[in-house]
Amino acid sequence: MKAVFPDMIAASRTAVSCDFGETKHELDVSRIMPGERLRGGRIVAALLPHRAGASDITFRPAGRGELFHALFAVTNQGAPGPLHQHAKKLAALTFCAPVFTVDTGSLPVAIPAAFEAFMARV
Repeated sequence: MKAVFPDMIAASRTAVSCDFGETKHELDVSRIMPGERLRGGRIVAALLPHRAGASDITFRPAGRGELFHALFAVTNQGAPGPLHQHAKKLAALTFCAPVFTVDTGSLPVAIPAAFEAFMARV
């Protein structure tokens, strides 16, 4: 995605990390949206990236177990503390909203409109 959004990454990147061979750019979106106040809200859906090679952006319902597994795997990598505490909090989080997987397709420029339409349906 770095090649697709070079200006956004250059303007908002705060750090670059490499986890398990994958380069990650950590972004501070407030740097590119200075007039917006970013604040919390309610969770209306949990989206799990699932790249399966779809040409179009697709959303499909997913199970709470899939969400728990994904969250636990990431949390377990870097969060300090006993695993049972993480598991308890993450299990509760899986019941906060419906869960979906998303394949973002092959046209990154189509992502914003697809996500806007998805959010309007949820």
